[in-house]
Amino acid sequence: MASEVETSNENLGEQQEDVSALPGHDLISGIKSLPLAAANRLQKLKKLSSMPFGAAPEEHFNTPSDPDNPAAYQDDGYVPLKDRLSAWWNGEDVQVGKNARSNENFGIETSEEFDPRRWSPDSIKIAQILWGKGFTEPGGPAFAKKTLLPLKFESSNSILDLSAGLGGTACILSKEHKLWMDALEPNQELALAGHQFASRNGMAKRVPIQHADFAELNLPHKKYNQIYSRESLFMIENKKHIIKQIGGALKDRGQLLIVDYMLQEKCNTSVIDRWVNEEPEKPFPWTTELYKTALDHYGISVWSTYDITEEYLEQIHEGWYAVVKRISDGEFDRRFIDHLMREGEIWLNRARALETGDLTVQRIHGVV
Repeated sequence: MASEVETSNENLGEQQEDVSALPGHDLISGIKSLPLAAANRLQKLKKLSSMPFGAAPEEHFNTPSDPDNPAAYQDDGYVPLKDRLSAWWNGEDVQVGKNARSNENFGIETSEEFDPRRWSPDSIKIAQILWGKGFTEPGGPAFAKKTLLPLKFESSNSILDLSAGLGGTACILSKEHKLWMDALEPNQELALAGHQFASRNGMAKRVPIQHADFAELNLPHKKYNQIYSRESLFMIENKKHIIKQIGGALKDRGQLLIVDYMLQEKCNTSVIDRWVNEEPEKPFPWTTELYKTALDHYGISVWSTYDITEEYLEQIHEGWYAVVKRISDGEFDRRFIDHLMREGEIWLNRARALETGDLTVQRIHGVV
């Protein structure tokens, strides 16, 4: 990485819940107790940020059970999830009562049913709890449309989505603008799930989501009026190849919009290294200047760049805030909680890097 730094359609419009309207003290009182094995991960899930969530976090949790009360912690090592979430939200460790296991026994052994793939069915389910149906990235439909606003979509346009994911963004755009578009996804499991999502919503013909090996991407010459990519290219090592392909695939006056994680020119390498090492798959982030240089080299003039880091962080926080309410009425097994905790760790580490300013989320708009 160092060398890189240097050189049914009703569901489609569904918005995330209004977190400002969440109820108060009884928000998660109905959640069942869950295995202590998840406690170690919950300990790692401190507050995602020092930024307020709109109200003091403690207002949205019952008062944690008294750790000296034997009723608070079962002898078999279970700790009520409401207490774990309260500890997470307030940046505290899970406290153990005198009848529960000691901290020495908090080491987590992942469930035998835990699927380590980045995009397993459980991971995909949790992503949609966080961000909305059809989405694997923060913000849901409203934020996706706002982010892509510089592209003025018209029904006569030929569009390529280079970050199809589950298809939420492409399906929304196709439905609202009556578009027929191509959508490519570099992760095979996610591409399959995206195809299924589009099919369930009657959009498979308008938005045929396909898997593509981006290392060997070969786009058709001068086919597209607009190409966009959201939070996807940072995972691609050979971005020059992708940009070259984009430059050749855009028609005259065709437009490109990239939204992605990008490094500050003078970043704290220890912060970035920590973030890179905690990602489930190794990222290869560039600076904005590297993108500009590569885009110019392949015939794409940059019209504008825009830092959306602050708004992006707000979307992360709102997603995790809302997930508390969304799971409050359910019963969840250890496998689900294992995946929930892993997803939380991923977003916690991203949020920490973004909050330092060493990592940013930038939007680049260019034209051929």
